[in-house]
Amino acid sequence: MKIIRLLLGTAAPAALAGLLAGCASTAVTTPDTPRTPATPPPISGRTVPDTMATEASVEAVKHFNIQVTATGAGPVESIRQSVEGRLVENGCKINNAAPDITVQLKVRSAEFDRSGGYIRYEGTVEAGVDRTWDQKRLGFEPISARGKRGLGEDEALRNLTAQLSEPVSSFVLQVARPEQTGLAVLDVTVKHPRLTPFDPEYAGRFINIVRSQKGVIYCALVAHDYDNRVLTFRVAYFADSMPEGLLNRLAALTELNIKPRN
Repeated sequence: MKIIRLLLGTAAPAALAGLLAGCASTAVTTPDTPRTPATPPPISGRTVPDTMATEASVEAVKHFNIQVTATGAGPVESIRQSVEGRLVENGCKINNAAPDITVQLKVRSAEFDRSGGYIRYEGTVEAGVDRTWDQKRLGFEPISARGKRGLGEDEALRNLTAQLSEPVSSFVLQVARPEQTGLAVLDVTVKHPRLTPFDPEYAGRFINIVRSQKGVIYCALVAHDYDNRVLTFRVAYFADSMPEGLLNRLAALTELNIKPRN
């Protein structure tokens, strides 16, 4: 894991000298008491300039969040579940809420042969793979197979599912590679020396600023450990939009007020 240490930038407080120059007298007033409690400051907040380092690291996510949907006739649900299982076995995450890749399966099946109680089915799955953020079609493949003969309809359909789900999963994994999709996904871990549960604005500010960057399509807080002052964000972006690398881009953002330490 590549570690880059970042130093929070500081800004000198504005000078207040001269405000009362030339006044013959001054009046002291007390501000009104707020009607509702103000947001409490970080419990570790200070009034002195912050010169403590913020550590940031990134870890490449090798596989994407994937959503799989299936329609058609035959063992539709069992094929969908089997494909999802194989994708998870290969490191993918099934995430219907925030998918990077969407997979659509259209299933057709029919009885191919019957002998007594033994049945054999054949079927086709039309597999389409899209990049979620702009609906770009990454690949499409009709995959056909004949299942092994099974005793009864249930066993025969399970055999067909096994014959179809493996090549369908392999096709999805082949198409949903980073170099094929044009996407890059990183888990960005930030260790803020003054982060506390009473400082919720930091995560929100980080997300909003990163999302506003050209090429970034997703940024969300995925883990937090306030005891150790650590936040982890998942950032997905178009790889060719940041030839300098994500961390270098973040370090250049004056809105985040961070600078490379070395």
